[in-house]
Amino acid sequence: MVITNIHAEKETHARELIEKGLKLEADLRAAEPLREEVIHLRLQIKKLTSTKQELTNQVQSLTQELTRVRADNQQILTMKAEIDKLHQELMRVWTGIEYEKKGNYKLMEQKQSMEKKLISMTCEIEKSRADLATMDGRPWVVAEGCFILSKALYITGFLTGQIFFMCF
Repeated sequence: MVITNIHAEKETHARELIEKGLKLEADLRAAEPLREEVIHLRLQIKKLTSTKQELTNQVQSLTQELTRVRADNQQILTMKAEIDKLHQELMRVWTGIEYEKKGNYKLMEQKQSMEKKLISMTCEIEKSRADLATMDGRPWVVAEGCFILSKALYITGFLTGQIFFMCF
């Protein structure tokens, strides 16, 4: 009896171990798809981690590019303001040049008018001198519409030499 009880206990224990083994095998077979899924998920995690790193690098690169573009835009705004200032200065200078041209043109007209008046006055003076010279006996010659006086020193107010020509 004791032996039969020990034997029965061993048999029961062996059956329990066999049942546990079968149960573990069944659990292992049931866990096999989960194992494959875990392996698959680990691969996806690696891919996602790699993609995340690439995206992080792209974000950093784009952030640097954005910073550079903002700096360029700031320089463009500064350059535009400088160009506007230069344009305004150019317009002021251009206006001044136009004013000077008009002023120079007026001065030129005045100069020409004064020269004509001076020539007219010189002609009158020379006519008066000629009249005086005929009274004094100086030699005057009229040639081709001009009075010629020997040893005169000026032609329309300019030093020329020994002969004075005055056209009328």
